[in-house]
Amino acid sequence: MKLFPHTFLKNPRTIKKIFVFLTLLCGSVYFAPTTDFAGLLAQGDHGRDFYAFERTLKGDVPFRDYWWVYGPLMPYYYSLFFKWLGVSIPSILIGRIILTLFSGVLIFLSLAEVTSVLRAFLAALCFYMFFPDFYFTYNHTGAITAMTALFYGVTCYLNRRQDRYLVMALGAVSVTGLIKINFGLASLVFLVLAVAWIDRVDQRPWNANKKIFYIAAVAGVPLFIGGVYSLFLRGLPVYVIKQSLPFWGQHLYNIPLTKAVGNLCLFLWMNYTDGLLGMLSTAWFLTLTAVAIYWVVFNKAVLPEHRAVMFLAGLTAIFAVLNLHEYLPNGIMYRLFWMLPWGMVLIFLLWHLGEMGMPSWTKPVGYLLIFGIIIVGYRNHERELQIYKQPEHFVSHPKARVYVQNTPAWIETVLQTSRFLEKVPEKTFFAAPYEPLYYYLTSRKSPVQLLSYFEYIYIPEEQEREVISELEKQNVRWVLLSNRIVGNEAGLGLFGSTHCRLLASYIQEHFKVVATSGNWAHPAGWAWQHAIMILKRP
Repeated sequence: MKLFPHTFLKNPRTIKKIFVFLTLLCGSVYFAPTTDFAGLLAQGDHGRDFYAFERTLKGDVPFRDYWWVYGPLMPYYYSLFFKWLGVSIPSILIGRIILTLFSGVLIFLSLAEVTSVLRAFLAALCFYMFFPDFYFTYNHTGAITAMTALFYGVTCYLNRRQDRYLVMALGAVSVTGLIKINFGLASLVFLVLAVAWIDRVDQRPWNANKKIFYIAAVAGVPLFIGGVYSLFLRGLPVYVIKQSLPFWGQHLYNIPLTKAVGNLCLFLWMNYTDGLLGMLSTAWFLTLTAVAIYWVVFNKAVLPEHRAVMFLAGLTAIFAVLNLHEYLPNGIMYRLFWMLPWGMVLIFLLWHLGEMGMPSWTKPVGYLLIFGIIIVGYRNHERELQIYKQPEHFVSHPKARVYVQNTPAWIETVLQTSRFLEKVPEKTFFAAPYEPLYYYLTSRKSPVQLLSYFEYIYIPEEQEREVISELEKQNVRWVLLSNRIVGNEAGLGLFGSTHCRLLASYIQEHFKVVATSGNWAHPAGWAWQHAIMILKRP
């Protein structure tokens, strides 16, 4: 008796399941060494995340009990990993890896609907290796996962013609909105446009399910997302709401649209033409893109199975453009990351279309190039880990225990300061201008809701007085100040000079310096040249 029936590997569903398993397996192998590697760690942005996740585990509420600038969902997600795996940074890294693995599987399943499983598999591997992490927060990875679920729902609706996939898509949009509200709204616009376009071109009937869908999309989902935010923000002062939803003109940079588009093109060109293999691959895929556009425009021998690919490529391009809405006004490069997954997907769809007009002997070239890129990417990944997974880059604190790209001097300053504060008998201290990592490492709760004291936060005098009142009420005897109070970073200001004059004056009058760490002679940075002073009330 044969172990497998002869039809086992001829079943498309079975083959797809095998490749789903391979996608998860390869992704797990790739990410396994990063469960204790945090990259560049910032005492501000990452510290805020760790503090928020731990406070959520202890029952605190986003916005109300601690400053939070994204949607309310992800602190609850990551707090579960603190609960299951213990309160340490590797627990959060594992939570992010799981989201990334799931995103890769959804990208595979989406492309496998319209192209070969091998091509879809390679797309998922490229996503794992080349989609850059949002290095400054763990929040956004959840939104990318929800958006890939939305994309999968739209793809299935296009290919399988079943309305039930729209329920999945609406759910994914709702989740995205609870992670980052503006990308939830952009995803909702994409979903409505995609369904309307598919129905019109494919001449699908207007039925009761479709009416329900549009009512839910136009009214239901926005009301749901708005209602959830209202529950969290209800009763808070207007200035807290503005600080929690920073869409009120608090932008550090503004550049012309033409310059932002130019920078985008330059970014893509420099990244995709890096090295000989990158240049060859770019030349090849530009050729395929030109052929694909020619075949689509002139409708040259387009087979029915290619029409779904053409349609999905158009939808993918729309989704990519919609996800540029946060980048275009200011040209901040990390805001390009929202667009990159759909740019990757579009490349693989254009590859599929471009092969229509190419000789059959050229088809293996694309696979060889992709395999080569993946091998190079994996080697670069291993090389980076070998450089930084060294004793001098290890943060040995029990709540950290990760390797980082920060300098040994930064690590030593953080460890010295944490050890000092852990010996302080009082239950809390006040850290400014933006040092919540120390609240997390010392397991102390901030005496006030606000965690960041930079100029662009727009802290009114009323709020300063409330902060001072809380410090007095809780008899806070210790203050931590970092050298970012005198930094020269755009939009951050000079603490006590350009902003927070009342608070700075209060600290100066009531506290005296008792310890310092780090080099105050160097200008402070986001995660480098870190120095602190600790002050005590006499």
